[in-house]
Amino acid sequence: MDLTGRVAIVTGGNSGIGAGVVRQFAALGAKAVIAARDVERGEALAQELRADGAEVLVVKTDVVSAEQVNAMVARTVDVFGGIDILVNSAGTGTLSTVVDMIEEEWDLVMNINLKGTFLCSQAVARWMIEA
Repeated sequence: MDLTGRVAIVTGGNSGIGAGVVRQFAALGAKAVIAARDVERGEALAQELRADGAEVLVVKTDVVSAEQVNAMVARTVDVFGGIDILVNSAGTGTLSTVVDMIEEEWDLVMNINLKGTFLCSQAVARWMIEA
């Protein structure tokens, strides 16, 4: 598969599955955007990929903030000219059982895993429809 010239945003792209997805997109020729809270980790991965010729942008993004998500989409479009792919990989979990889980843990998991996916998908879809 050749993704040369395509632009791919990966939330949580600085570690775990997200980092693996970013690596694969870069290997396939895509311009990759690492959208993550930990930009230092994202920059370390970006520098590694850039050394191999990849185009990678790191944007500090907390996916539960509509303002930060919209800013990430705008920055992506400003730098790379568009968006072709979104991978919602940002996520978290808890080791608590349902019986022991406190409400704050539930809220954190739901906000990152669901609200974050919603906000990112909505922002990218709005841009794609407009484009």
